Parts: sequence; structure tokens; C-alpha cells
Amino acid sequence: MISNNEVRAVLASVVGTSFLRGYMRGVMCDPRLALFQWITGVQPTNMGLMKFIMSEDVQSVWMSVIAVDSLSNMGGALIFPSLAKKFGRRGAMLVGSYTIIFASLLCGYSLLFNSKLMFYFGLFIFGFNNGMFSGLAPAYLLEISRRDRRGVVTCTYELAHSIGFVVAHVISVKLADHDRSAWPFAISLVIFAWIISVYLLPTCPRSPRMLYSIKLRTFEAKKALEWLRNSDCINDELQELHDEYVCNRVLFKNFTWKDVFVVKIFRKCMFVSILVTFSRQLCGMDLIDTAPHFILTTNGYNFNEMPEIILGMQLSKVAMNIVAMCLVEGKLGRRNLILISIIGCAMAFFAYLIERLSNHSYGFLALLPQYCLCMSYGLGLGPVTRFVPFELFPVFASLRASSFALAMGELLRLPAFLGFFWMFGSVTGWISFNFLTLNLVFYFLLKTNLPETKNKSFFDVYKSM
Repeated sequence: MISNNEVRAVLASVVGTSFLRGYMRGVMCDPRLALFQWITGVQPTNMGLMKFIMSEDVQSVWMSVIAVDSLSNMGGALIFPSLAKKFGRRGAMLVGSYTIIFASLLCGYSLLFNSKLMFYFGLFIFGFNNGMFSGLAPAYLLEISRRDRRGVVTCTYELAHSIGFVVAHVISVKLADHDRSAWPFAISLVIFAWIISVYLLPTCPRSPRMLYSIKLRTFEAKKALEWLRNSDCINDELQELHDEYVCNRVLFKNFTWKDVFVVKIFRKCMFVSILVTFSRQLCGMDLIDTAPHFILTTNGYNFNEMPEIILGMQLSKVAMNIVAMCLVEGKLGRRNLILISIIGCAMAFFAYLIERLSNHSYGFLALLPQYCLCMSYGLGLGPVTRFVPFELFPVFASLRASSFALAMGELLRLPAFLGFFWMFGSVTGWISFNFLTLNLVFYFLLKTNLPETKNKSFFDVYKSM
């Protein structure tokens, strides 16, 4: 059973990190497009929804938002190992949380001062924090949990992201129904999640695995484990941490950053880690999370129908996140959940490709590919790939290696979606074909190279590769 203190630590870790990331994405994807009406200065009622969505002004705004988000996420992903080394996992998350208030003020007051520069700067800070948190939070969750339930605990990161999107979507729609210029108020509500995070994080211990296996602070690690488990029966976990420390220090005493790329045992793990990250970034789910209006517009849906459709897709993802939490420590394990998830995403784009090529509207059935994509992503690629890269490395190398993989994933995401906007509208079928091909390629690469990491040490994982 998970203790109350462990639940407290999990809540502190995800509310100020993953939940906020999902919340900001939900605000940006307001189906009323009030935010983009302000940036472009164009009203959709003057030109029709389809023309507004497909206009160069709106597409340029989407491209600029994606560019800022990708580059800022990449910067945050590269810097979080240095912050973790200086402040620890928990301390780095706490430091990052304070900059969220500054970012929310910039975005919130950008409408008051009519400054688009303020908005983009605030968006950059949010993205930078998201990049940091995407490495810090899963690492902390992984290291505070027992080995036999690491998957369940760390899956809460993606679950909080999905819930944050749903909450933001509901709030944005309600506000937009009354006042189209109320979106800054929706952004300002992140302060409540920030308060919860800043209140709970200082009460949680530092990572016991980091304290023991890296710094050999046995007394502090023992106290942290006793607090987390709410029990003093932690001898087995302490012995496991001691064995890990001895093994790591004997074999990798003088480990440096370049060893991740030079040493054969790490080089292969890095290749698999990058594959896992790329498979998540290029599965096509960002089309639903970042630009659902473009997808729904091609199916003939209007403003009034979009809120319920987007909410339904995100709720299906929440449901599958919960299913993943139930299955990740079972017989399926991490590897099979990821592979099943990729096949589901490929099937969704295959169905969407057939629909595009047939030039025929199938009504409600046209939504099935989108729902299939959301559910498939929520089952494996979303929750499981968040922490598998950390399980592929020993604790002293996991942050540095995962940092590089996350940064490369964000860097690849940028040209992929700039290409999406460049092709959209003229050769839509090619978009589906490209994502279908990418999912199939990643399926065969991961089926060949990805080992099962459930309840295994680094050396057990490497032996199975």
C-alpha cells in the first residue's frame, strides 16, 4: 500500500509541474480561439471559421507558439541536471515553481498592456519550466517509490497533465461564453496550483535514492525513507540502495558526461532512450493537444461543436492513463504497453488517411481516429515513456542521459510541426501518411531494441538488451 506521506509527495511533485503544463496547453487550445483573435486582430465571424483557421495570420501564430514552446522546452531540458546537482530534485522543482508566478503575470497582463512581446516572453518562461519539470518530476517520483510500484507512481505525472488540460478547457470555455477577452484570467488561475506546490514541496524529503546512491548520506536517506513509507521497516530498501551504491562506484567511479556517448554500455542505452523519446514526440498526439482546431475544421465542425469534442478526447486520455497505471506493473509491463500504444496511433492515422483519400464525410465516425489516437497515447506513449529513459541508466547517469534525449525530442518536434502547418490544407493525406510511417518505423525499432525495465536494476536491463 502507498502511505499517506507518499501520496503527499506525489501530489506536491505533479501539481506544480505536470498539472500546470497541461493547464497551460488547455488554455492555449481554447476552442473559441479568443487568444489568437487578439494576437492576429482578426475576427472569425468576418470571414468564416474555415477561412479563419486556414488564414496565414492564424497559422503564423500557431507556428510561432510551437517554436517558442519547443525551443524553451529544449533549454529547460538541457539545464535541469545542473539544477538538480546544485539544489537536488525537490529543491530544483521548488526553484522552478517560483518563476511560474512571473510567467503567469506576464501572460495575464499582456492583454491589459496590449503587448504581444509580454505574452511570448511569459510563454517562453512557462516552456522553460516545463522542460525542467519534464525531467525533474519523473526522476523524483521514480526515486521516492519502491521498485515494485515505480511505474504506478510515475504514471501520475502524465495523468496530472491530462487532468490539467481538462480543467483548463472547461474553465476557458465557460469564461469565453461570457467574455471573449477573459482568457488572461484563466491563465492567472495557475496561482492556486502554485500555492499547493510551494506549500507541499518543502514538507517532502529529498530523494532517498539520490542521497544514498550518489552522496552516501545514509542517515538522511534513512529518515527520508521512514517518512515516505510512514514506517521504520525499511531495511530491505536500504540494502538495495547500498548494493546500488557499491556497484555503481566500483564500475563507474570516475563517470563524466562524455561517458554517456563513449562507453558502450551507456551508448546503447542512450540510443534506446532517444528512440523512446522520439516515439512519443512524433506519434502525432501533439496534433490533438496543440492544434485540435485544424483537425476538427477539416471534418466540418463549427465553434459550438468543438468544446464537447475536445473535452471528450481529453477525458478518454485521462481514462486510459488510469488504465495504464493499473497495467504497468502487471504482466504487460512497460515494453508491451509502449508497443501497443504505437500500433494504436498507427491505426488511427491509417483510418484518417483512408478518410482523407475518400473525400467523404462520415459524420460521427470521422471522430473515431482522433479518439483512437488519444486513447492509444494515454495507454503507453504518454505515461510510460516519461520514465522509461530514467530506468535505462544507473541513478548517477539518468538525469544527464535523459536530459539529452528530452532535448533532442523537443528539437525534432519543431521541424515536424512546422512541416505540418506547411503541408496542411493542400496535401492533408500526406500528413496522415507521414505519421503512420513514423509510428510503424518506431514500432519495429523499439520492438527490436527496447528491453523490459520493470523491477530491474540497470545491469539486469543491459543484459536483456
